[in-house]
Amino acid sequence: LLVENMVLTGFGASIGSVGPSAARPCVDRVTLRNITMPQSGKGIYVKSNTSPCTGGVSSQLSNILFEDVLMTRTVWWAVWIGPQQQHQPHDALGGACALAYPLFDLPCPTQGCSDFRNITLRNVAAVDSLLSPGVLRGNVSNPMELVFDNVTASMSNGGPLRAWPFDGYDSSFVDGVCVNGCDPVPAGFVVQG
Repeated sequence: LLVENMVLTGFGASIGSVGPSAARPCVDRVTLRNITMPQSGKGIYVKSNTSPCTGGVSSQLSNILFEDVLMTRTVWWAVWIGPQQQHQPHDALGGACALAYPLFDLPCPTQGCSDFRNITLRNVAAVDSLLSPGVLRGNVSNPMELVFDNVTASMSNGGPLRAWPFDGYDSSFVDGVCVNGCDPVPAGFVVQG
């Protein structure tokens, strides 16, 4: 699937949610290129689903490329790759990721049966985001595989990035590689070149 030369609003470039099942549902071989997202809720949003990982179920999000993407004044997260934020207020949290994560110490559990593989962000810029750059949440038993190739976050006035609620990315259980410059570099990423 190729999506290119688009202006996306609302929740931006969302892929998923892909919940695990015995049929192994997947999103595979998707390219989003030359995308602009002015004032979207989220920018790049790749998400699994909170279905339980019992009985040999799995899902796959793989071979996804975001290339030549400009996000300006993203309201919630410029980049979110991980579990879908779908917990509704006043409902039991269960295994869902809270919509208000990370506020109020709310949890955001991940699913070890959802594979995030070969997801690349290339020539991606987030400018004037209202929060810190993003969230990258893999699972301890199944880290996600990401490549950031010239991925930057900046403020148009040249000032420092917003460091709330995190200083940089919230990055956990990610096998990540940064090439051709990343600013900031997510925790745990290997810088090459």
